[in-house]
Amino acid sequence: MRSKSDVSRHFIIDAWEATPTIRLVQRNSEHAGDLVSFPLPAELMDAFREEHGTRKGLYTVSSPKKAWLQKAMDQEGMHG
Repeated sequence: MRSKSDVSRHFIIDAWEATPTIRLVQRNSEHAGDLVSFPLPAELMDAFREEHGTRKGLYTVSSPKKAWLQKAMDQEGMHG
């Protein structure tokens, strides 16, 4: 980020709690906060657990999770 007016938005999977959540994070040079957060959908949980086990942490959104998010955003009219 080059200035306070620069903003970044990205999805992460937060697995610090028992049920992983998908978070849409917005950040600038001074602050980061969630725009939306929801439990990882059941249809993605097996793939996530196979890839990461039960380790706690923050993870990038990779396929098929990225494809699921794209489809969900398209269905909700959220994708420009």
